[in-house]
Amino acid sequence: MTLAFDYPQAKPNRHGEWGVREGPADTLQLTIGQTPSPDYQPTWSDGPDAKLEARLTEMVVEIIVAGEVAHRASCVRHHQWILEHREELRARLRKQREDAERRAREQRIAEQKAQREHLFAQAHAWRTARDIRGFVGEVLARPPVQPASETEAWAAWALAEADALDPVASGDLRPPPEAPAPPSSNPPSDNA
Repeated sequence: MTLAFDYPQAKPNRHGEWGVREGPADTLQLTIGQTPSPDYQPTWSDGPDAKLEARLTEMVVEIIVAGEVAHRASCVRHHQWILEHREELRARLRKQREDAERRAREQRIAEQKAQREHLFAQAHAWRTARDIRGFVGEVLARPPVQPASETEAWAAWALAEADALDPVASGDLRPPPEAPAPPSSNPPSDNA
């Protein structure tokens, strides 16, 4: 709320500066400006029937009322801002929760994928060991093309390799290692 006390035709110059009118101050005007309602701008002027000084009580009452109206409008705006800010905080919290749930889902999916890949690797190693054993059996079933001692040494080595690869024979059926956690994007902290 502002108060303007000047002669009625007072205007700022082209630079926006207010100047003092030369000569005696004959007619003065008091205006309450910047009120919450553009329709409510009380103005008092010197007139032929009464001077401003005679209307002081009325002016003081209107100034107090205008101040109260401005204060209440400010309180309403502040309350509205609080409600909007609270809703923004709720939306931010909701988004942070959704992001945390999404990261947890991604973590579970990554762990399941790592477990499957580990299982596939074990099954592949088991098939390879089985193929090696079948191959050794086929080689031993045919007539030897080299000395028997060399064939038996080769077969022993190949079967040892098959046993080392075979997760069933080696007893290496442990669960997969923990999947690495996906990189997390930490939301900015809210100090509000």
